[in-house]
Amino acid sequence: MHQTSSRDKTLIRGRAALGTKTDSAGGRTVGPTSMPVDDPDASAVFGLEAADLLRRTFFCEAADAAARYGLTVDDVLDHCAEAFDLELLDTAVLRMAAAERIAGNLEDVLLAIACIRRDPRAWQDLDEDLGPMLARMCELRVDEIESMLQASRFLCAVRHRTLEVDPDAENDDGTPRLQDFTGLQPLRSYLGGPLFSLLQDLIRDGLVEGARGGTETGGERRPLRLAD
Repeated sequence: MHQTSSRDKTLIRGRAALGTKTDSAGGRTVGPTSMPVDDPDASAVFGLEAADLLRRTFFCEAADAAARYGLTVDDVLDHCAEAFDLELLDTAVLRMAAAERIAGNLEDVLLAIACIRRDPRAWQDLDEDLGPMLARMCELRVDEIESMLQASRFLCAVRHRTLEVDPDAENDDGTPRLQDFTGLQPLRSYLGGPLFSLLQDLIRDGLVEGARGGTETGGERRPLRLAD
């Protein structure tokens, strides 16, 4: 395909928003960022100040997680550049606000990147850290056994969709891909919302039996927080 990709168009629009221009000879930008048009650097997405915030947070707060998965700050910036739609970040204020929220969820971003790169430790961490929480969320609508089953099936579907090994991938049933996780919210929220929606559809279609009133699993329920 020789046409300008949608990602290239977004990066070019982002540079225009940052006050940069492309020269006619070398395809490089002239202005504050001065980088190739096809360079997926977060400076093109967020601007220099916001990108520097992400770099500082990476080295100050996420170094251990990065070392566990063998990731660098450039891996984070590249992921952000790929995941974001620049049309949603059309002012410096919005770009900085986005960077601040990502900085608060940076370890989740690292986990998502490692999963995308097929790191078995990352997928194990995802299952162990989020599986029980997603199952407890499902208990709001189904019994305990069904909730564990649905959470396990959902995380399996997320893995298949992320790694593009799902034989039914052409049928978009709402299962998210980790490539689209921007870090604007915790990973538990990014996954929890679609899971609950899919579970509701299964109950509505009679494929799963819902607990009457959502309270048949016994005991007093603890409040479940999916977002900060």
